[in-house]
Amino acid sequence: MRWTLDHVAGIVGGSVGATGVITSVSIDSRRPVDSETLFVAIKGEVHDGHDFVGEVLQRGVGAVLVERSAGSANEIVVEDTLVALSKLASARRNEVDIPAIGITGSSGKTSTKDLVSSVLGSDAHASPKSFNNEIGVPLTILGTPDTATYLVIEVGSRGRGHIEKLVDIIKPTIAVITTIGVAHSEFLKNEADVRNAKFELAIGTDGPLVLPAGDTELIAMAAGRDVLTFGSERSSPDGADYWATDLELDDLGRVGFRMVTPTGSLRVQLGVSGLHNAHNAAAAIAVGQLCDVDIPDIAERLQRAALSPWRMEVHRGRYTVVNDSYNANPESMASALETVAAMGGRPVAILGAMEELGDREVSDHLAIGDLARSLGFKIVTIGPDRGYRPDVTFESVEAAATGMREIIAADDTVLIKASRAAGLERLAASLIADLEEART
Repeated sequence: MRWTLDHVAGIVGGSVGATGVITSVSIDSRRPVDSETLFVAIKGEVHDGHDFVGEVLQRGVGAVLVERSAGSANEIVVEDTLVALSKLASARRNEVDIPAIGITGSSGKTSTKDLVSSVLGSDAHASPKSFNNEIGVPLTILGTPDTATYLVIEVGSRGRGHIEKLVDIIKPTIAVITTIGVAHSEFLKNEADVRNAKFELAIGTDGPLVLPAGDTELIAMAAGRDVLTFGSERSSPDGADYWATDLELDDLGRVGFRMVTPTGSLRVQLGVSGLHNAHNAAAAIAVGQLCDVDIPDIAERLQRAALSPWRMEVHRGRYTVVNDSYNANPESMASALETVAAMGGRPVAILGAMEELGDREVSDHLAIGDLARSLGFKIVTIGPDRGYRPDVTFESVEAAATGMREIIAADDTVLIKASRAAGLERLAASLIADLEEART
């Protein structure tokens, strides 16, 4: 991207008194800026980007996109900076004439995005981290290099109509829906609501749909469309177009499997941990074949694949820490427990709450607690118990960081998992630091 300030102003319907060129867009005043950076002031739930406009101007930012004037020649004033950000992303998407793979679902979006990106190769441009909302998707598209051959975009939803708006910007050529479950059920009251919300990605896609074979209702919604199904022996026991079977875990929880495809089968060994990633990898393989990537190349790239931070990260030392603290719902929690139980050592689960479960909050926490006990876990919880019925509980992450030193024994395998709000990545960092210190 290389746009003049006049061109930027024209896209968003504003005007600018300065001249210059913009090659990058930022909404975070903490990140480095230069004379070719456009800083977009977004009003967030906690911070208002307008409070940092003066600071970034002093640091030499190329221009600022704002809703209220800062009295600078380098400003473009608009009514709504979030709308303006979307307009900029749409303009960039129109410039970038490459296939776009949109990925949504109740769980597995980010991991599937990471695996699809790995399969498509180093010139695929993917959403960083979990940039999947009305801010993250435009920023991902605006960051697309001119050399990119594919866009891989994670698409989130907290209600009906959210994905529909993002699809207008993304213009996906392939749509992937990973799973339909109870995530965000405080906003989407049942699986039918979730299914309809996620299917907005399919409605906005002209090309093939890659759908989970185990969800017959979702597949029925796609009648008459070009559909490939995927799954694993755990998620779709009756098979799929792309089906992972004969699953095996190594001592780091990395899953290997036989992948059955419409053109034959092959053995695949993932470089990432988690039984559920066989399901996600099946979707990535389907996308790879749609994009004409050779099967041997797909298998080799999946073996080298890495996931975004805090997703089934395995750290080995006197004991083993499995940091899966980024997020949690009942499906991902069950898979993580089953993976860690198979890794050897005494299994210990440090669990925080699963959020946004609506009416299922108590029953789902009870079910996960029962599963953990049946797999032999010692259950530790942080904060008020939602139904896990733990063996040990701590009031805070800080208390747990100290207290767990008395609980963890040599050769234990410790899973750390909760919804994002729990902040258990801080506990994971503390336990991992203890491992590192013990090595020195």
